[in-house]
Amino acid sequence: MKKKTKITLLILILILCIAGGIIAFLFFRKKQPNIITVEGQKYDLSEDFQKVVGKMVEDDIKVSRASGSYQLYDEDGKYINGSRGFTDGADIFAEERDRTGRFYPDTAEEIKDDHGNLISKVFYLYDMEDNEIISDFGIATADDIEDKLDTKTFIETDSPIQTRGDYAYTAVFVNGKPLDFSAYEEQLEEFKEYEYSPEHNVGGIVLKFAPHYQAFSTRFYSDIYKTHQTYEQLEVSFERHSNSLDEELLILFALEDAYQQLEEEETESFMIISFGVEEDDEIVNMCYEEFYFDDDWDPKKFLARTE
Repeated sequence: MKKKTKITLLILILILCIAGGIIAFLFFRKKQPNIITVEGQKYDLSEDFQKVVGKMVEDDIKVSRASGSYQLYDEDGKYINGSRGFTDGADIFAEERDRTGRFYPDTAEEIKDDHGNLISKVFYLYDMEDNEIISDFGIATADDIEDKLDTKTFIETDSPIQTRGDYAYTAVFVNGKPLDFSAYEEQLEEFKEYEYSPEHNVGGIVLKFAPHYQAFSTRFYSDIYKTHQTYEQLEVSFERHSNSLDEELLILFALEDAYQQLEEEETESFMIISFGVEEDDEIVNMCYEEFYFDDDWDPKKFLARTE
């Protein structure tokens, strides 16, 4: 074989190896729960909230506050006075919130002293396909849920209000890795068998097993569950609103575990992601929420500048 032919063959092999490596990387690349793509542009939702929202606005995406007067955000991630997300046709609803005030006063003060304010940022992404939104998991449509969603990572429940729809899939992530819900099944059995004791159950059984549950946007935040002392009592109340009590408890236990890891500084934040499916219209909605501590968080940073 001539020297020139050998060199050409080696170059061709090298090109094929590189191409194969790129394809393998893309296929087996770890999916990132904090990454979404909107109209072809990628956004890392775990970055500074105002910077992410401001970049979206720069890219002509209308982002609205998710509560209160639902103002739109400007390119600095501040509220636009006089705007209204619903009437102005917002594409995404998002908000950064202080969750510390949800705890009992003594608990809130202790958390602030030891760790700072507990903050969460939430992004509500409705009708993902129509708004050209796709998660890094490849989810944007009802078909994607069937074909691409890892049911070992995501647990199925009735759809929470945050994601709308008929049913939902939820996962909790710490350091980018999903928590294994099966790890909390023993705790679930203990919860079911727990016997009421007035001196031990101040605040109800949910508070005993998940002492920080008030911070999480789960069904258990409702006041109707706060005084229940047994699984059976919880079951009676829960079935009026959902048929997935056990699954919701596993999610709650995973969130409590994630919170403990946050307190122990084993992670800087944790995330909960839910995909809700509206069956009739085959629509998928997504809720992304991330929790972290912040010593200097100030809600005034969102107020529009005054000249």
